[in-house]
Amino acid sequence: MHSRLSIDAVYKRFNNELKAVVNARRIIRIRGQKLILIVDAEWQLFKNGFWTLYCLSVKSTNSETVTVFDPVLKSGKENATDWNVVINGLPLSVKNRLVAVVSDGIRGFDAIAYENGWIIQRCHFHLLSMLQKMRGKRASTPGRQIREKIYQSAKLAITEISKRRVNVLCRRLAILAKHPLCPRRMRMVVRELLRHFPEYRSYLQHPEFNLPTTVNVMESVNSYIRRKARTVNAPNAWRKWAIAAIRFKSKFTCK
Repeated sequence: MHSRLSIDAVYKRFNNELKAVVNARRIIRIRGQKLILIVDAEWQLFKNGFWTLYCLSVKSTNSETVTVFDPVLKSGKENATDWNVVINGLPLSVKNRLVAVVSDGIRGFDAIAYENGWIIQRCHFHLLSMLQKMRGKRASTPGRQIREKIYQSAKLAITEISKRRVNVLCRRLAILAKHPLCPRRMRMVVRELLRHFPEYRSYLQHPEFNLPTTVNVMESVNSYIRRKARTVNAPNAWRKWAIAAIRFKSKFTCK
């Protein structure tokens, strides 16, 4: 009995301390006249449905260090409406200095960026990862050569400096996507790439801002949160652990 009470007391004290950390006022100061917003989201399925953790970080255009803001938890799957609410919750002292946003191509996010006058840089890693999964590992895979050409052409197109070469690669991608052996999902990815092609190359058009070409730093943040909150089984507990984890380590390197 004594041991049981002691365990209960320890848990209660720990929960109170966790609550105190989460509820404490946090003051964030970020230097730099021009800032870049990097966003990503993480979702989990609990007993009462899907919940999404919206994660934001900000870096100066002349710095490799990002500051991560407290994650915001919303019910349901990731969507642009909730992203708009979360972004509008940023301090005006930060939001008014934002010049660009780096994302993985969330549907509807373009409208948010345009409304705020931000440059959009789409994540290269996210694009190539999707194509890689459809690339096909075996020589016997139907359309293996077409898939490989699409992957290699896309990889070159988003980094090529020569305008003539870029035009050639884009035309090649458009033709390859229409090939009968190109999988439907891969065709959709290529069309999305071509539709938003300039957004994958914003870093080349605006070298003065030193735009990251991936949201990998946010993947690191999400991985860090997952490790710290791996035992949670309820949305509110997930939110508390995520915020506490970021309060403990809010700076990450982004090159």
